[in-house]
Amino acid sequence: MQVMIKGRPSAGPLQLILDKNNNKLAAVAGVLFICSHRTLLDPIFFSVALGCCITAVTYSISQFSEMVSPIKTVALTHNKEQDATNIHKLLAEGDLAICLEGTTCCEKFVLCFSSLFAEFTDQIIPVAMNNRNSIFHGTTGTGCKCMDPFFFFMNPRPVHEISFLTPLPRGLTCAAGKLPNDFANYTHRNLAATLGFHSQNLEQR
Repeated sequence: MQVMIKGRPSAGPLQLILDKNNNKLAAVAGVLFICSHRTLLDPIFFSVALGCCITAVTYSISQFSEMVSPIKTVALTHNKEQDATNIHKLLAEGDLAICLEGTTCCEKFVLCFSSLFAEFTDQIIPVAMNNRNSIFHGTTGTGCKCMDPFFFFMNPRPVHEISFLTPLPRGLTCAAGKLPNDFANYTHRNLAATLGFHSQNLEQR
């Protein structure tokens, strides 16, 4: 098993969460990492790359996977208000990794993802994740995801690649007046270009 890490995250100063009228809501203690999603193991390998346990938020996780995960994982609910409240609280506690694609994908696509993250903070680092395997895909879109780790590690020499991209400039964030969907689509295309994948055309508007 090999974990390949490219680049390093850079910690920034304390940031603020602002509402639509630029009123202060809360202080943000953590960095928001926006990750592409290839396998259920992504948040664990990401914690290995950082050298510490980090809370992960994703759509594609079951209650069983949450219970057995060695790191704290939180499932998104598709309820925007509830998800926003949870992410605000988690960011106040520290760094947060979020996988916004609706599910994992073994093909060379970065799937359409939510623009929800764009409204929380301007301290954002995209992270491109990929895995290489020779026999089994450790990824399922609609099957039993708790089996993904078993199939991934059944490969003779599985490789997981993690690429930390440059922190997004504040001028491209919602704090600078950009629309959340435009910001999300920019991040989406940036991740796809880094991986050499196709950017799915169903980007949110």
